[in-house]
Amino acid sequence: GKFRCPTCSVPLLICSTCRDTMKQNNNSKLVRCSLCVEENITNKRQIKQREDKEKKIVEDMNKKLFCSTGNKTSAGDKGTSTSPSSDVLLATVTNPENITRLYIGNLLISKVQNAKAITEIIPNITHVQFIKKHNQDAYQNFCFCEVSHHKDATHAVEECNGTLLLGRPVKIRLAKPDGKSRWPPPNSAV
Repeated sequence: GKFRCPTCSVPLLICSTCRDTMKQNNNSKLVRCSLCVEENITNKRQIKQREDKEKKIVEDMNKKLFCSTGNKTSAGDKGTSTSPSSDVLLATVTNPENITRLYIGNLLISKVQNAKAITEIIPNITHVQFIKKHNQDAYQNFCFCEVSHHKDATHAVEECNGTLLLGRPVKIRLAKPDGKSRWPPPNSAV
């Protein structure tokens, strides 16, 4: 017969004689899957605590990856809104080569097809270049931007890295232009 583990709800296959014995003795709660037995999990509260602990670890890692200062800005379909972030790590960025080109990654390209959403979170953008996938009409999930001054580029990396854009934290870093290509490209002005 089919039973489910009472702690994690995984289906279990049990022979009919064992099932009848469990029903007579009312021991159906004692049957658990091998993983619950191995990890000594006896109730659903233990599973919930483990999931919460794993979720907290992931959130801490995201904070380390997307560190910035000040307020986080969330740009969506209806404009921008700010929400303060209290336990944010401080990041300082040096720009000795006075780079004004930015890499912006982790974009939701299906919704960001123009530069308007990007210009809402990063000030003083002059050019935006969306990159197409090789031999396809689809765009990559990143773009390159040109800002008016190298101080604006440094400020964008420090303040806007990890900012939510359409529900996703964007990755912003300085990107030195390739010597072979022409930057900013024509027809990319905002």
